[in-house]
Amino acid sequence: MLTPLGWWTAGGSVVLYGVGWWLGYPEPAAVGGAGLLAVVFGLLVTVPTPKLKVSRDIAPLKVPRGEPAVGVLKVRSMSRAVVVPGLTVRDVIVPADGAASSVRVAVL
Repeated sequence: MLTPLGWWTAGGSVVLYGVGWWLGYPEPAAVGGAGLLAVVFGLLVTVPTPKLKVSRDIAPLKVPRGEPAVGVLKVRSMSRAVVVPGLTVRDVIVPADGAASSVRVAVL
């Protein structure tokens, strides 16, 4: 999926390529073509999503309000795809009062 920056890069590249081709200037067309290739390459690299198995261990299971608890997320790749550095997972925490919150965890 493209980010807003990816969409802007793709749109600007199409405009540069079109204007360069229409006016006969090879430089803007080359920059536009390079931008389009960068967007396509980025999509090809990010499309395969790794299949992950995630488990969570929490100790102790019940904790009085305000007391600390330790949680460990175990993330295991179930496919041959390499897990890209910088991958983050989101763990949702739902206390007894029902006010859910989430924590983003970097996968090392």
